[in-house]
Amino acid sequence: MHLRRVWQNQKLASSITMAAAITHLAKLVTGLPLSWTDSSKAVQVLVLSMRILTSCLHDLPPRGYANCLWALSKIYSADRTSSLQASSSTKAAQLSSTPDVWRRGKGRESQVSEMSLPALAFKYASELTDALVQNNMVETFNAQDLANTCYGLAVLGLDHHPAWNRELLPRAARLATTFMPHGLSNVLWALGKIGKVPEDPTVLPALLQQARALMDKEAIMQAEGPARGLRERTTANHEGQAGAQPSDVHTVHGTTDQSAGRRHDVHTVHGTTDQSAGWPSGAMGFRDRGPSSQDRRIPTPKLSETLSPQFFSNIAWALARMRHMDMPFFSSVERMPTALLQDSNSQNLSNLLWAFAVFDLCKSPLFTDLAPFIIRQISRGNAAPQALSNTVWAYAKTGNYIPAVFDSVSAASQSVIYSFNSQDLANLAWAYGVTAHRDRPLFTSIVKVAPLLIPLMAPVELSQLTWSMATLNFTSERLCSLITDMVVSKLQLVERGGNRRGFPQYLSKSYQGDSLVDDGDDSASMLDQSVGMSRSLQTPAGTHASIPLTMNAMAQLAWAYAVMRPGDTKLFSAVFVAADNLAKLRGEGEQLKRCDAGQRPHGGKEKQLDMDYHFEGEAIDLRALRQLYQGHMAHQLACLKGHAVPPGHVPAEMSQATLSLCRDAWRGLVENVTTSSAQREVLESLDRMGYRCLSEHVIANGLFCVDILFRHESGRDIVVEVDGPYHFASNDRQSPLGELLLRNRLIRALGYVLVCVPTFEWRLLAKDTLSQRAQFLKSRIDAAIRTSSVFEDSL
Repeated sequence: MHLRRVWQNQKLASSITMAAAITHLAKLVTGLPLSWTDSSKAVQVLVLSMRILTSCLHDLPPRGYANCLWALSKIYSADRTSSLQASSSTKAAQLSSTPDVWRRGKGRESQVSEMSLPALAFKYASELTDALVQNNMVETFNAQDLANTCYGLAVLGLDHHPAWNRELLPRAARLATTFMPHGLSNVLWALGKIGKVPEDPTVLPALLQQARALMDKEAIMQAEGPARGLRERTTANHEGQAGAQPSDVHTVHGTTDQSAGRRHDVHTVHGTTDQSAGWPSGAMGFRDRGPSSQDRRIPTPKLSETLSPQFFSNIAWALARMRHMDMPFFSSVERMPTALLQDSNSQNLSNLLWAFAVFDLCKSPLFTDLAPFIIRQISRGNAAPQALSNTVWAYAKTGNYIPAVFDSVSAASQSVIYSFNSQDLANLAWAYGVTAHRDRPLFTSIVKVAPLLIPLMAPVELSQLTWSMATLNFTSERLCSLITDMVVSKLQLVERGGNRRGFPQYLSKSYQGDSLVDDGDDSASMLDQSVGMSRSLQTPAGTHASIPLTMNAMAQLAWAYAVMRPGDTKLFSAVFVAADNLAKLRGEGEQLKRCDAGQRPHGGKEKQLDMDYHFEGEAIDLRALRQLYQGHMAHQLACLKGHAVPPGHVPAEMSQATLSLCRDAWRGLVENVTTSSAQREVLESLDRMGYRCLSEHVIANGLFCVDILFRHESGRDIVVEVDGPYHFASNDRQSPLGELLLRNRLIRALGYVLVCVPTFEWRLLAKDTLSQRAQFLKSRIDAAIRTSSVFEDSL
């Protein structure tokens, strides 16, 4: 009621009163039912409050500036993710383009009444930041004011404002020793959110030194009495939550952007959803005692001196986003008592582990120590899709495979699968693929939701999803048809436009009449939603943002289709042309950078700082070249045998230069073989049975190295492959992986009779019973000869 009287009589207004009004509005927008705060009313309140505030900025204290920026950021982020955007009473401008307009210097919206609530918040925040610099208010900020300001600017996306390097960050370095845990973590989180490494080299060391000092103090307090620490932590102010993902990790991502950009490189992952912070200290310190209190000071809040779990996750996440490795900090986190972290929510836990994964801290005990708490938090059912995706991504990237974690994430993901965005879905699938954790219910859900997101996916995300399905031997013909049409149409657009470095985000076509779900569910309504969602999220007219097109993504698609659809001429033709074009960008033959770094994670969320992607810096690893060659072999053999190839289709081909490069990479893998103890035992048993066997023999002009080869009395050449546990799902040794199925298909297509001997079956046979082993091998050989004739007839 008092604010209404102030608005009616602006002479009663003061800067403090208006700052309180804006903060109160932020509380209403984020905390009260949306039925009260519809967009038109909120816009009116914000416009009137800022109009009055602007007229009396001269007496606004430092904390007023900080809290106003914080409140505007809350209004901005809350309305972006709520139904307020859909209010019919407001002619909302396109919010997503507003920060870009400001950054490019194209001016601000002139018609304030037609702007959406978040667009207004962004406009007023940029103006308020300019006034903050002009009035030299940053020099009067204390640590908490500075933390609130940095947080607000980061959420609003004002990362290019000159105030960062000129005013805010130098002030942060000078105030470093005065920061309390909450404020310190918010400043570092803000730097991570915008991906900004300070130009001043003294800023980060000063802030991290204070973080380590606070952690040392907490360790001493824990040593003096754990009960005291836990009791004080219970009453601590945990509001200030400002975390995100992975990323750009995708993060990772990706990567992940694997990474706060939505698009990411195939090697890294990490995510960047903003989990908005709670109320800043001091934001609720406004108490209006009358309109004449011009000199009234805003009370400073009392901060807790204990560390909250979010302190660790925010700082670790920020360091990973900035790619600033501070090993003393991460070592200190590992030494902190697990009790400090056990009360973390699922988002904080995923952020913390994601940061450890980004820096390849694979041997950290936190992955094992925190697993029970992660499972407990996820089982409560309040984990966001990004937290679920980042959690399994971190475990997968570091090689810390804990089946119970993957099972709990699977159960939680199925219930919120329609809330996943394209990057989170791709990273989720990738994590299960790279750990070989086969979960049929989860991938059934993924197949159902994928049609909604495929039109929005980048090549990296499409390749991750397709590769994971092929690896775990989940094939959906309808989904593959959709992916084929989408990839072909997008790559054709790139070719026609002459842009071989990327393609724009767009909706290529509408898909009708196909449910895309193998279990027979009707998904026509899902397809309608997909088309609508795709149209709403298209790149705005006039922009030319590109999406990365990488050789590694093309290789993953080729390999996945070699497993699932080797006769898909449309897909292979488009992928091979794209691979040739990418190779030409790098140079023919040996000019391509080759780095045999083993199997790299493909779920990264690496932030793309330049939307014109430069492939001269892309490292095309040998694994990608080998995947391309496997795809080429599988497609050529499928076409040669007429297997699943439409009549009249000519096999797709790569250029000789690219094919030669891929063949050389593949031969290097064939030459690098090892012999297992189980393989030697099988070889000895076959020798006793009278067969003259060749071990580790190269066939097909050096393209394959088989475990054992011998000539059967029937005149057939028999290949025996002894398959270890890595050829099967990690959680189900009865389920072969896609790599094993592809190998078997290629060997059989070359005319050999294939006998597979899983080691888990071989170990069940008694070592001292030679007749039992011989009987086992004889039955397998006879069965393989019978089925090989059936296989040849089908070809």
